Amino acid sequence: MPAHLKPCFVYCSMFPKDYEFDGDELVRLWMAQGYIQTRGSRRRMEDIGNEYFNDLQRRSFFDSFDSKFKMHDMIHDLAKSIAGNECWAIVDKKLLSLPDGVRHLYAQDEEEFGKSLCSYKYLRVLRTLLIQFRFSGLWDPNRSKIEISQRIKFLPLLRCLRTLEFCCGREDEIPDLLSNLKHLRYLRIMSDKIEKLPESICLLYHLQTLVLDCPHFAELPDGLDNLTNLRYLCIRTNKIEKLPESICLLYHLQTLVLNCPHLAELDGLDNLTNLRYLRIRTDKIEKLPKSICLLYHLQILILGCWNLAELPDGLGNLTNLRYLQIWNQQILYLPPGMGKLTNLQRLLISCKVQGSIGVLKNLVNLESLHHRGCWS
Repeated sequence: MPAHLKPCFVYCSMFPKDYEFDGDELVRLWMAQGYIQTRGSRRRMEDIGNEYFNDLQRRSFFDSFDSKFKMHDMIHDLAKSIAGNECWAIVDKKLLSLPDGVRHLYAQDEEEFGKSLCSYKYLRVLRTLLIQFRFSGLWDPNRSKIEISQRIKFLPLLRCLRTLEFCCGREDEIPDLLSNLKHLRYLRIMSDKIEKLPESICLLYHLQTLVLDCPHFAELPDGLDNLTNLRYLCIRTNKIEKLPESICLLYHLQTLVLNCPHLAELDGLDNLTNLRYLRIRTDKIEKLPKSICLLYHLQILILGCWNLAELPDGLGNLTNLRYLQIWNQQILYLPPGMGKLTNLQRLLISCKVQGSIGVLKNLVNLESLHHRGCWS
């Protein structure tokens, strides 16, 4: 195995057997650890990382499973034997303590995770902490706030941490504990309760990936433009109606996912000149801003805008677009500019288009056309 693939392969042993993972997500985890070698290359880290992943898959280290991937048990055992104690998973095991030398930790069992951390002496060397258990929706009144705070009070000690994922079950479970995590590259927060993030998130200057999966999240910090290295931003919330202007200043952003049903305003996107992937899910927007048509490097555009009345005339400016998906019940006509999308390879439309389908004849590279609705 080439030397540059070995740390990527070994890292996968952190996950339990039969764990299903997304290929792009795994690449972002590799990026956070600095495993993607970009020295002397002008290619994007994401593209190089995808090449690493495909190379490992060609070597049969990953098995495809629908749109996900798994490692065969024997391959997992091989990766674990190479990793030793460097990668560890807490699932349903009863551990007296974590072994020395753990650098990458995956935790799925809440009780055992809490016990293990209390006895672990090497928190300062952790570089990955993925906590994927979820708190019960039924709150136990006998469970004190002190007990809950024990789960996350150790965060300021993790000064070498590059990857952090955790879940929250109460509003008071995210105190301002993130400011010491200066090396953090990857942060994912999942919560059914929290409405606001600590301002210290805006001090994580090295952050590359930020995922906020918080349905009741009501506002974003104003200083997000400080995250100048951010490349992937995903926001899932039912309450946000307008994005802060600071998001439009994230010049290095490659991927923007907005799953915000109540989002009503979307301006200033033309500053995101490096954007390759844009996904918008909202029920409120009736007209897209013209700034979307200035995202010349965009390759994938997914619009789940149910009440969108029309597509912008300048859509044809997105000449690098390869994948276009539209979910809508209001759009009746395709703009003439769509005929300029000569690099488009896949087109998925779910709307009642009544005319102008002749513009599709110029899409010479179109490989797949899928339509739900009725052409007239």
